[in-house]
Amino acid sequence: MRITVLIMFFISLWLSSLSQDIHFSQHYFTPVFTNPANTGLFEGKYRMGLQYRNQWNAVTTPFKTLMAAGDMMIIRKKPGRGYAGAGLMILGDRAGDGAYGITQAALSLSWFQPLDRKGRNYLGAGISAAPTEVSVNFNRLRFPDQYDGNMFNPNIPHGESIGREWRYYPDLAAGLVWLLTQTGQQEVQLGFSAFHLNRPKWGLLESSAEKLSVRWSAQASARQKLSEEWHLCPSMLFNIQDRHRELLIGSNVSWSRWDRSDLAATLRAGIHSRLGDALIILLGADLGAMSYNISYDINYSGLKKASYLRGGLELSLQYTFLKPDGTLKREVTCPIF
Repeated sequence: MRITVLIMFFISLWLSSLSQDIHFSQHYFTPVFTNPANTGLFEGKYRMGLQYRNQWNAVTTPFKTLMAAGDMMIIRKKPGRGYAGAGLMILGDRAGDGAYGITQAALSLSWFQPLDRKGRNYLGAGISAAPTEVSVNFNRLRFPDQYDGNMFNPNIPHGESIGREWRYYPDLAAGLVWLLTQTGQQEVQLGFSAFHLNRPKWGLLESSAEKLSVRWSAQASARQKLSEEWHLCPSMLFNIQDRHRELLIGSNVSWSRWDRSDLAATLRAGIHSRLGDALIILLGADLGAMSYNISYDINYSGLKKASYLRGGLELSLQYTFLKPDGTLKREVTCPIF
């Protein structure tokens, strides 16, 4: 059926970055999205963030993704004792001429257990549950039978057997994270997460029995203090889902000035690469508790003949509320996710 071919074409464009799921280039600023075990893993009381991505504007109808997330500690962190976190993430994505989209709201819970008495070594685990809707607007698609010989006429029946325009399904994920801090000089974090653990049905055709494959994800990030003002922040993200692979690797460097204990200024720049797809340039700044970041994907894959090297623009905002004692403690100038 032609409708099946059309739907698969839109989906194949969406997957052109070699990863089946929605993805962000600034993965270190999407901690809860990247791994449920990152929920509540930060210095502060509450954390809120916004992420916006606009991709393939030079090739077709832009693919747009917007995410809002917030997380907090629900059991306060104390030296040598475990603590818990909770978070909420709302995600919306629209792709292609048919407005193929995903809308999702995920609730996540986590627990962190110290592995030493000083609280420098933590092991964390997290889970998330997300009611999800997948949809498409068939009225925005054009079919060959709707051309009257001279022009397109939407009043002509398209003659296709169209399936449902939406489907709801629950989506489950889980993750682990290990964090090691060494007296403010160095910090290392390793994470592992799995998504679509319940393998929900997601196809829109009435006869579809397609199930989402489990996506396995590994993350690593670090902070290395070079001087009182300079820090090196390497990171890595690897996703695997069926035959699809995504490896994103690179580093940011940050420069910080501490004028007052309650007001910090940090500038950052970074270069990352989604191997086989894009080079990612990032610029960002922290002013007090607010973090601003902008990145751009320079596409160098086989699609560059159509994209003219233009991949995707991504913007992020993140606000970390004050600690319970009223101070802003931001020794970590790198986004440790």
